[in-house]
Parts: sequence; structure tokens; C-alpha cells
Amino acid sequence: MPTENGTAATATNDIDTAGDAIAALMDPTPKRKPATAATATEERDDDSGAEDETEEETEVPAEGDEAHETEEAEESEEGSEEESEGDSAAEARSALEALPKKELDREIYLPIGENGALEKTTLREALRGHLREADYTKKTMALAAERDNTRKAQQEHVARRDRYDQILAVLETQAKEVVETLGGRTQAEWDSLYERDAPRFYAEQAKLLEFQRKQENIAAEKQRVNSERQRENQERFIAHVTEQASKLRVMLEVKDQADETAKVGAIQRYLKEHPQHSFTDDEIKAIAPDARAYVIIDKARRYDELMKAKGTVKDKQVVKTPTAKPLATGTSKPAATSAQVKAKQAVALHKKSQSIDSAGDAIAALEAANAKRRR
Repeated sequence: MPTENGTAATATNDIDTAGDAIAALMDPTPKRKPATAATATEERDDDSGAEDETEEETEVPAEGDEAHETEEAEESEEGSEEESEGDSAAEARSALEALPKKELDREIYLPIGENGALEKTTLREALRGHLREADYTKKTMALAAERDNTRKAQQEHVARRDRYDQILAVLETQAKEVVETLGGRTQAEWDSLYERDAPRFYAEQAKLLEFQRKQENIAAEKQRVNSERQRENQERFIAHVTEQASKLRVMLEVKDQADETAKVGAIQRYLKEHPQHSFTDDEIKAIAPDARAYVIIDKARRYDELMKAKGTVKDKQVVKTPTAKPLATGTSKPAATSAQVKAKQAVALHKKSQSIDSAGDAIAALEAANAKRRR
């Protein structure tokens, strides 16, 4: 076992060695060979020739072309970064397999423990951990980007549909005004217009029929849009309920379908049969999509059952008047344990507040005290 100073020095060297190894493995930049005098002269000649060609061919781009080129450069940089990350990971794995076994199994000390504590590991495990972290980070970023793109697409879809609703409303108002104006004429007014100006009579009759058809088409389109909106809302609600059901199974530590049915049924019965605050079926359905509410209600249910069982046990017990015995010299009454004190405090706090959170805290404290007493 190395000494404290020796471990610190060794750990510093190991950290540097592991860092250099990881940097060398993850660096996709090819190493350049040392330049000789001849190669340096050739490079200077090539650079000067390239500069001359650049000066001759340089043109001032237009403002729109420059912006377009900037966007293309940014997209190419993003693509090159993703490609370099994938290539570097592949190169790191290949290098990890190519390193000698003796070097990979060498023990090193790295600050990977709790609060940065030094722990012994091998170079192989350090590199594997680095690769796992890189893979996890890449997948996490990809999922985050996918969620962000989905959210943006939904927002754009909602914005387009809102604009479409506004356009339909404007067209509906215009058609309504024309139909009310022309359709409000009496038969005598139409006859008078026909006698005075027959071409205008036929034109306004055709216009009235056209806008009446527009009214019908706009009404049908509004009904279609509303049906689509209702369908989307239903799909979102179903997705939300499915997500909450998955969370509820995790929070209630459900083992199988039968266990889930039993636990959810117990919670719903508790709500229906509560002596002071009973719930109806519709009210239970209203809170069903929220897994958090079910978990809090389950805590209250278990607390009430625990308190009810505790009261029943006290009623069955025969209370005897204890006989006072003098304590021996130098002895004292055993004090209550810290768990019992916390349980009494939690129960007293719940009696005052009568909240669901305090009920859950009291349940946890009583269970801890009972478990410690059974030991």
C-alpha cells in the first residue's frame, strides 16, 4: 500500500499519463513530420504561389452570397464536428485494442471516487469509462436535439394553423357581408333592378350564388380543421396518460400487472370511501393522468391504515397499572431512541397541519421506528 505522499505523487503522474493517453487517442489531428530545409523551402514556394493565385481570383461577394456562404460554412463545420467525433471514437477503440496488454493492465490512481477521492484502477478501465461517457454524451445530445426539433415542428405547425384560422375568419366575414347585402333584397327590388339594368341584375345574382358557395366551403373547412385539432388533442392526451402510467409503475414499485391493479384499486377505493373527503368517479378520472397525485394519495392511505391498525391494537390490549419500583442507585430510566422521538414529532406535526405531505413523513418515521425496535 503506498504512503499518502507517495500515493499523491503517483496519482499525479497517473492522471497526467492517463490524460496524455486519452488526448492522444481522441485527437484526430494527424501529426506532422519534422520539416527539413528542403521541405521548408518547398512549403514557402507553395504558400507564395497560393497567395498570388488567391489575390488574382479574389472577388467581393454580394451581401446575400456572403450570408449564404456563412450558413453553408456553419453547416459544414457542424457536420465536420460530428464526423470528427465519430472518427475519434472509432480511432480510440482501435487504439485501445492495439495497446499492449501490459500497458492496459497497469494500475493507476485517478480522482474518480466520491468527492474526488483517489481510487485505484487500470488504464484499460479508464479508457473504457471515457469511451462509455463519450457514447452516452453523444446519445444524450442526439435525443435532446431530436426532442428540440420535434418541439419546434409542433410550434411551427400550431403557428401555421393559427394563421390559417385567421385567414378563414377574414374570408368568412367577407362572404357574410356580401351575402347579407345582396341576399337582403326583396323580390320587388330584384325586379326593379332587372327592369333598370339587366346585365347588372345577372352579375349580382351570380355574385350572390358564388359567395353563398364560398360560405358553405368555409364552413366545411372550419369543421375539418376543428376535427383535426380534436384528434391531435386526443393523441396528446393519450400520450400523456401513457407516460404518467409508466411513471406511476416506477413510483409505486409495481412488480407485475396484478400488483399494479391491486395498488391502483386500493388507492381508488381509499378516495371513494374516505369518511370526510370522498371522491366521485368523475373526480377520480380527473386526477388519474397525474402520477404524482396518486403517489401522494397512496402515502396518505398507508398512513391512515397504519394509524387505524395501531389504534385497534391499543383497544385490544389490557392496560395494567404499572407498579412503581425504586430505581437502583446510579441507574436511570432508559431514554427513547432517536427514531421514536422523530416518529412522535412527525405524528404531532401531522395532527396540527393535517396535510398529505406531513402524513407521508409520519408514515416513514413510524416505519423506521418500528423497524429499529424489531432489531
